[in-house]
Amino acid sequence: TAYIAGDFNSKIGANRSNTTCIGKYARGRRNENGQQLVEFCESHQLVATNTLFTHRASHRTTWTGARKDPETGQLVPIYNQIDFILAPKSQINLVSNARSYSGTIT
Repeated sequence: TAYIAGDFNSKIGANRSNTTCIGKYARGRRNENGQQLVEFCESHQLVATNTLFTHRASHRTTWTGARKDPETGQLVPIYNQIDFILAPKSQINLVSNARSYSGTIT
């Protein structure tokens, strides 16, 4: 049994339609890399465990950035979840909590 954790640079998003590998606590919108990660999880019977448990939004965010609003010129913060902990669906009953952390600890 293998658990996979890392920075996948993928936004799997909160849309759980047509998939069983995402919990109800995912954030954001799915991007192309996220779609590929979802397809990988589905084909290998994996689930993103850190989307299964409720945590503050700031504790689900693993990447922050900013974009310029075209109308106001102001910087608008962006918060994404791109790091995931994948576990086999058959082992999900062994996982009692999962969370990824933003940034580095020095």
